[in-house]
Amino acid sequence: MILCTVHTGVLFIRDAADGVKPHRGKTMEELLKELKIKIIESLDLIDVVPEDIKEDDQLVGGDLGIDSIEVLELVMMIEKDYGVKIDNKELGAKVFTSLRTLAQYIAENRA
Repeated sequence: MILCTVHTGVLFIRDAADGVKPHRGKTMEELLKELKIKIIESLDLIDVVPEDIKEDDQLVGGDLGIDSIEVLELVMMIEKDYGVKIDNKELGAKVFTSLRTLAQYIAENRA
């Protein structure tokens, strides 16, 4: 069984066999910053800077104007860059609620 926790800004993965370890050396804050940049680059958001993307704001259909076609581009980027699959509409709706929910899903399911 694997459990994820955040302590002092570092994401830890708890595995019964291995104990507790930081997840690939990235804090949740670092993953959030990285995702902001990847979203901007993947979607060619010319007038957007990382600071414009708020962690808890609505990601799809929000101020960024991300639509369903762009979600598909993000799904492909997430699978390629993080080895994480989002393979159905219901899961996608949950995962893409906000940048934070996306980062949490990636952290919990990263290969």
